[in-house]
Amino acid sequence: MMNAHVSLGTPDFLPMRHHRQWAQTTSQLVLCRRVIEETPDVKTFVFTSPTDRMFCFSAGQYVLVHLKIEGAAVTRSYSVSSPPTRPLDLQITVKRTPGGLVSN
Repeated sequence: MMNAHVSLGTPDFLPMRHHRQWAQTTSQLVLCRRVIEETPDVKTFVFTSPTDRMFCFSAGQYVLVHLKIEGAAVTRSYSVSSPPTRPLDLQITVKRTPGGLVSN
């Protein structure tokens, strides 16, 4: 499983009493807890915060995924595919791009 830093594009945070909220202007470490193979070339990655942080989003919102690949910083944007009713999970669904640096 992979770990990544993500930034939520134009976030809209929910007030929840028992969970800390993500700061709007910072990236947060997330842990990949599960990979779902939707089709042979499409996978859904389910991330959670190691510190139990929660977030909320609107339809069409995206995240910036910040990775290190072969020592180089790489950033990609992906639409959030998790339902907004699950504020402790972050899901992105990625179609494989042959030769792609991140999605290959």
